[in-house]
Amino acid sequence: MVQPGGFIDEAHPDFVCKLKRSLYGLKQSPRMWNQTIDKFMLELGFKKCEADHCIYVKRDDQDMIFVVKTSSEDVITCSEYEKNVTILLPVLLELCAGMAETQDICEDVLERLQRLQYLVDEQPTNSCVLIDSFQLIISRFHAFLVQHSNQASVGRLASTRTILGLLRTFHCDLDEIVSQIASVEEIPIHCHWEKRWDDTILAVENRLVNAWDSNSSELSNELPDTASQTDALLLLNSEAMRHKSRYSARSQGLLESASKKVARMSGAPIPDIPEWFVPRHEVQREAQPFASGSFGKIYRGVWKDSKVVIKCVTVNTPAQKKAFLREARIWHKARHPHIVNFFGACYDSQPCFFICEEATNGNLADYLDKRKTAERTLVWRKLLEAALGLRFLHQNKIVHGDLKCNQILVGGDEVAKLTDFGLSFVSTGSMPNGSGGAIRWRAPECLGCNGQKPTVESDVYSFGMCVVEAVTYDVPWGVYLADIAVMDHLQRGTFLSRPKPFTNDAEWEFVLALCALDPVKRIKLEDAIKQLQRLAQGLSISPKPMLAMNQTSRSLKKESLEEIQNCEE
Repeated sequence: MVQPGGFIDEAHPDFVCKLKRSLYGLKQSPRMWNQTIDKFMLELGFKKCEADHCIYVKRDDQDMIFVVKTSSEDVITCSEYEKNVTILLPVLLELCAGMAETQDICEDVLERLQRLQYLVDEQPTNSCVLIDSFQLIISRFHAFLVQHSNQASVGRLASTRTILGLLRTFHCDLDEIVSQIASVEEIPIHCHWEKRWDDTILAVENRLVNAWDSNSSELSNELPDTASQTDALLLLNSEAMRHKSRYSARSQGLLESASKKVARMSGAPIPDIPEWFVPRHEVQREAQPFASGSFGKIYRGVWKDSKVVIKCVTVNTPAQKKAFLREARIWHKARHPHIVNFFGACYDSQPCFFICEEATNGNLADYLDKRKTAERTLVWRKLLEAALGLRFLHQNKIVHGDLKCNQILVGGDEVAKLTDFGLSFVSTGSMPNGSGGAIRWRAPECLGCNGQKPTVESDVYSFGMCVVEAVTYDVPWGVYLADIAVMDHLQRGTFLSRPKPFTNDAEWEFVLALCALDPVKRIKLEDAIKQLQRLAQGLSISPKPMLAMNQTSRSLKKESLEEIQNCEE
């Protein structure tokens, strides 16, 4: 975005909103002008920030957009990642006000951030590490408030332990910033928060007890039905049972009392707590997603002091929730070197989400694209690793159902691992069998209105298309052929023409064996792994004569292009 005159920050050209003039002069601007812009912003879904009417806020789940009216009559959009406390102050104050029992502690942290902002701004431009560290704290604090502000009483009670721990961490991080500045200059900033911390915790405990002594009427409004009451019991009991040693006797009693109060409301069933259940408040996710899938947004975050990936899934129906729980149980049991590690899932919030390890080298397509000059054996080694993960799934009666190179991730150790085999229910659950999804990787028997559900044989076909994608550094069938045309070719029994990068006849015959149009004729995954082992070692392969592509064998059901188009509509 072009920065307006007077707002350019030469040291940080990507920053937009380092305002050098007061916003408040706008209060004196013509009323009609303000009314016009107010109407326009409200029509776009923004609302005025209560703390400062020169700032508009729009929220979507946990994403936020700020729009600031400036005295230059420019409108500046800034993202969640704006790292200047002065600009974010009105919004941060509003979020702090929604922190209820911990509001004063949040405001203490905010006050320290404000005071340090001036000192950090005065640091020389070569103090990059210090400046970056401080800006990261601001971003984290903002995301923390967005996640935890304005919670209902049950959520506040269950998450207080986590919130207090995070606030303590913010204070410690700011202490480190102070010590770095103090090492080069004297600063008149002293904070004795640690000496008062025990009293601070006691004060929060007192507020919680008082709140629960007087919130019976509010509780019935917060938990109007059995489903919400069951979720509340899950949250309270999980906290009480798993973290009992972290609570005082009084706080333990409060959690137990709250659970009894909820259980007595309507006789809601006491839920079992799955081993893999992770409450929403224990996962601190970044404010902006870094990717999206067919199931929803994907965020980076932190859980138990470890970097993780959070895959959010919108679950709208009881059937989808049941499927989500089933997939969480499946993924929890799928422990293998070539399966992305699963840490847990949360299903008492919206959206529901899975937590898994972060693959720092990205997906296989991107990984290989950055290594085009490497020997072909690298491609085969990564595909072999993916095939070993797929074999493990099949041995455990799990069908991936949505296999392509962006579902094969590469970790920091450069090991390929499968992911998202548990999320295929989301992308296909509301569609007829075989419709939608990744057409170019999908087996022909799974296409069309009457397509079959995915099978181990269709997974083998999809893996073959992953081979094509990995070797050619391009999506199967290329980027110019429409999906509907791909479907028509396959339904008429026409397979992909041999791409130029397949200069070796045996390697292309291997693809044909994996992608036989007749699923009965496809090579077995175990046999494919043997071939991949040779290719990964740089050895040649000599497949048996290929009968797989013989179109006189078993005839495929053929549908006209018009029928396919009608199905899609």
